[in-house]
Amino acid sequence: APVAKPIDKPENKPEEKPEPKEKPKPVVPPPPTDDKKDDCEPIPVGRHLGGNTNNHHDIADIKPPNLKDEQGRLGDWWLKGKNFDAWTGKPKNELWEVKTFQYSNPKIAKFPPIRDNQLESDLAEINREQKIAISCGLPFIVAVTDPEYKKALKKRNESLVIEVVTYP
Repeated sequence: APVAKPIDKPENKPEEKPEPKEKPKPVVPPPPTDDKKDDCEPIPVGRHLGGNTNNHHDIADIKPPNLKDEQGRLGDWWLKGKNFDAWTGKPKNELWEVKTFQYSNPKIAKFPPIRDNQLESDLAEINREQKIAISCGLPFIVAVTDPEYKKALKKRNESLVIEVVTYP
């Protein structure tokens, strides 16, 4: 004798449970630390980023002078997401940014928009670096090769410590 199949009635179907949707987990930042040493110790990059235009890297390595990493290499120093051109290490603990833009060069001075654009770009970077250095309690020094550039930068941010340097 044929077996009767149950009629598909809602009460005869097993209850379908909706698949649980996985909720995105919140991003939890690391716990704050009172020890600034871990957060504010410059890390060697092992090389300089960018080109050596106008002896930029040479100045960074010689003038401060830049500290060598454990392998004896000169290069940038990374701190809080930003590369600095030089770090003197202890006891001075100075972070340096080198700018070799020839602000007063007559060829560049003929084009104020280009000159002003470079000034604004450099100043944004310098201000960011200064803020990082201050947050770590480290001295921050800007080295420039053009005395007129020093004046222009100081006019925009009087709190900057700026040295005019020459390549030996």
